[in-house]
Amino acid sequence: MVMLQEVVHKIKEQFRGIPDEFERSSLTDQTKDLVPPETQTEFAASKEHIRQITTHVVKLRDMATRISERSKGNAADILGFGKELIAIGNDGTTASAWATGGNDVIATLKRAFRSLSHEFSLISEKHSLQGIREEEGVLDQLSMLVDILQAYHVSIYYIYVVW
Repeated sequence: MVMLQEVVHKIKEQFRGIPDEFERSSLTDQTKDLVPPETQTEFAASKEHIRQITTHVVKLRDMATRISERSKGNAADILGFGKELIAIGNDGTTASAWATGGNDVIATLKRAFRSLSHEFSLISEKHSLQGIREEEGVLDQLSMLVDILQAYHVSIYYIYVVW
């Protein structure tokens, strides 16, 4: 996904030095006189508001990134847990009658471990899907919102400089 900042930067580079409609207008020098003072105050307040929103959305995106990474890590750990259960269940070493006290508990435990491994595999798959949903859904949407807010910030800065 191409970040909006990269696109803005490329557009700026492409058109650097080319006068735009603000620079060519005869009203450019009179802008501050034509705009009422309360408009400039409101504009500055709006600029600060967008900056604050951007800061909060960036923090939300960073938290969502960490949540997504943890979901993926949990999926890998749970899958590893299931594999270890399979390894224990398939362990071919036999315990002596003396070690088991003459009962068949070890064989029963091995069967239980093998059956549990299937459950952990399903849980791992669900964690993995959750991580993908978090990344593709929430994280992408928050990243897009950050890009849009940063574009607004750049636009507002440009307009503010012109005034």
